[in-house]
Amino acid sequence: MVTVRPYKREDRIHFESICIATGLRGELCQHFCDQELFARLWLSPYLDVEPENSFTVEIDGKVAGYLVGTFSDHYAWRVLRVNGWWLLVLILRWMRGRYRHHPESSRFVRWLLFRSWRESPRMPRKSGHFHFNLAPEVRGKEIGDRLIEAFEERLTSAGRLYWYALVFSSEDHRPLRMYRRLGFEIFDCRPCSLFHRPTNIACILKRIADSSNNPITS
Repeated sequence: MVTVRPYKREDRIHFESICIATGLRGELCQHFCDQELFARLWLSPYLDVEPENSFTVEIDGKVAGYLVGTFSDHYAWRVLRVNGWWLLVLILRWMRGRYRHHPESSRFVRWLLFRSWRESPRMPRKSGHFHFNLAPEVRGKEIGDRLIEAFEERLTSAGRLYWYALVFSSEDHRPLRMYRRLGFEIFDCRPCSLFHRPTNIACILKRIADSSNNPITS
């Protein structure tokens, strides 16, 4: 039995576990060893500010996936504001040699602090923004579809015309196919230097019905 329901506070520990298992295209352990800190940095801007716009998917009563979203026009600033403490923790751990034993972790920290914001694609204004993940053992496109449909209903009721997500894409990792099937288009795409093989960060966008004549600003 598959159930999609609003997020509850007790779901957070499950969200973080799924985030760790699937983060950075499922390769988090290769790129960053401080996995719990990664999950807090990734999820806090959503769950600490707009938990009402997050959804949980359960399979037979067990949390198997999530969608976290926001309607904010200033998501990048929210990341800095909400994650200020966790970013400070990250920097202090890095400067004190916490990641010296794992060179890829130091490389990830440098990318996050000095390159990620320069490699980020353009993003539309006055739109919704989301991120979703399913546990690695979960398969079936209908589960992701149901999560996205739940967020789209919330988005429509809020009067937003567009919504977008940021997606890593490469030759061996092509999630854009699924999003195209769901009606998304590529708004902007830029090379990402985090991975050792050619990878892009794509901003994918979906227009709500009857919004095609409205201009998109970035």
